[in-house]
Amino acid sequence: MKLSLARNSVSQNIKDLPAWQPKYRERLLIFAPHPDDETLAGGGVIAAMLAENPSAAIQVVVATNGDASRLSAFRRGYAPFSAKNLRRLAVKRQQESLSALVFLGLHAGQIHFWGFPDQGLAAIWDRYWDNSPAYRSPTTGYSDNAQAMNSPCAPYTSLGIMRLVQKTLDSFQPTTILMPHAQDAHPDHASLAYFIALAVALHPAEFWFSPPALLAYPVWLRCAPFPMSIHQGKGKLKLPSKFKTSNDKWFRFLLTPGIKQKKATALQCYRSQKLSAGGVFRNSSQSDYEVFDALQPSRVFLPYVKIKIPSVAKQYSQSGESFIRWASERLRG
Repeated sequence: MKLSLARNSVSQNIKDLPAWQPKYRERLLIFAPHPDDETLAGGGVIAAMLAENPSAAIQVVVATNGDASRLSAFRRGYAPFSAKNLRRLAVKRQQESLSALVFLGLHAGQIHFWGFPDQGLAAIWDRYWDNSPAYRSPTTGYSDNAQAMNSPCAPYTSLGIMRLVQKTLDSFQPTTILMPHAQDAHPDHASLAYFIALAVALHPAEFWFSPPALLAYPVWLRCAPFPMSIHQGKGKLKLPSKFKTSNDKWFRFLLTPGIKQKKATALQCYRSQKLSAGGVFRNSSQSDYEVFDALQPSRVFLPYVKIKIPSVAKQYSQSGESFIRWASERLRG
């Protein structure tokens, strides 16, 4: 069924947004920058799809292990903040996501941890486009995804991430992609959106049965000095003007009482985050909705996604179009 679309305003009632409903044969691919974003943004969608069809095709990719959350490390007793202890935090956060997603109904084979560095995706996007040297995580000391789970090995470079995204698109062939919003205040969220948008823009048309629907979710309105998440617990969607463009088409996904409770229970699995992100967890648990900005696949990269052209590409790329050509040549090389 074709749905009418509504543009967002800076503040509006979520219930006035058009509804989105996954199809019965949906192939849903969820990209999460950190362990917990997949449940915060799409836990209700996952639970609802599996309630209707227990064998629903769903894949979850968690790009980083959340290893730079020192407040979480302190709460879990992983102090001092040595590489060894922050690697332990990475494993803990993987386990929390696994527990939450298995509770929602997925199995371990549907969940992929890529093991890229928390708070490092922006630097990788901006400067690390060659396979050598790779970015080195200041928290874990790794320069490759040694802590990846159920995923191929890759260096901490843009080409490493891009090839993993492309491989996932090729193998899974999603009909819908849930992805972070490119205007999210957290640099890991925005940068992962850039990588996904670029991969979709470069994906050969012959590999698509039909282009996937692209639904972007916002989580953070502000990161520093005091983090602030989106707030929709009282049914209002309040977004700053940077989220509002001529291409914004916002949808709502209604959580039934049973699905809402299941998502709230799943969120309790993320015990390491209760101190550092308690507000966003409470808000997400109380909300009757999940909201998404629907992107147009044919225009996913330009003009919709307001990218930061990487520093290493600026001498070759003065526009988004020329950057896409430059990136394509790097991937082929």
